[in-house]
Amino acid sequence: MDLTEATDIRVETDRRTAPERSVASRYAKKDRSGNEISASDLPENDLAANDLIALWERGNGRSPTEKALLALTYGRKRELCDAVARWPIGVRDQALIRRAAAIFGPITAAVTTCSACERPVAFDIDLQGMGAGRAAGRRPLRFRYAGEAYDFRLPNSTDFQALMTVADGGLAQHRLARRCIRSTATRTDGATADASKLPKGLLKAFAEAIEACDPLADIRLTLTCPDCRHRWQEPFDIVDYFWQALTREAHALLVQVDLLARTYGWSEDAILSLGAARRALYTEMILS
Repeated sequence: MDLTEATDIRVETDRRTAPERSVASRYAKKDRSGNEISASDLPENDLAANDLIALWERGNGRSPTEKALLALTYGRKRELCDAVARWPIGVRDQALIRRAAAIFGPITAAVTTCSACERPVAFDIDLQGMGAGRAAGRRPLRFRYAGEAYDFRLPNSTDFQALMTVADGGLAQHRLARRCIRSTATRTDGATADASKLPKGLLKAFAEAIEACDPLADIRLTLTCPDCRHRWQEPFDIVDYFWQALTREAHALLVQVDLLARTYGWSEDAILSLGAARRALYTEMILS
């Protein structure tokens, strides 16, 4: 999916409901002073121009999980970073969606290719609407498989960091389930079920439970091709989107720095300390 200037077509975002209270507050942690750490500790847009460039530079070459955590916690205390790393993926991504909307704008244009006729399809992505999507389910969580009930927690960033070196997708899924599913669960007859053996059916039931309880962990857009009317679902990766937008913004800022520095002899810090409107006006005067 390419992000670009594009025209409108109708887009539906799956599994969206009316705005709710910020879901991250349900997974608030406490810092060393006993104060809760939640989404209120993550201002949506507190990054100055020099911060955006520094964030882009620090994130280059890192994994998607590391980029997501860095984007949400840049310049923050360690306690907050640790808390965000343990938020369910959908809770983390909802916070990142809201941050992206605040920094880059609530609506963004994109282009993809129709999966039927292979013609380009332009559409808008409503980040503001996504940010108000349905919250992750409340804990404790449980799913059933083959007459047995298994308690589990939702995957978080620490899980994916631990599995970064696992190249085999099936093995990674198995290890993720082992990390998130309790080793024992209660069977319908009251006996103890063993979750150390994970058949494919159980892994499938676990994946379905995650989807049901944490819908923002896997965002898909329903698109309609304006030419052939084919409908399909397009995955939307907020971490990839955020980094594409951040890269464009950082590059644009550095182009301004280069132009103003060569013209006026100002330092990078001096140029970036100017407001966006003043930098744009200076740039316009030079190019006119």
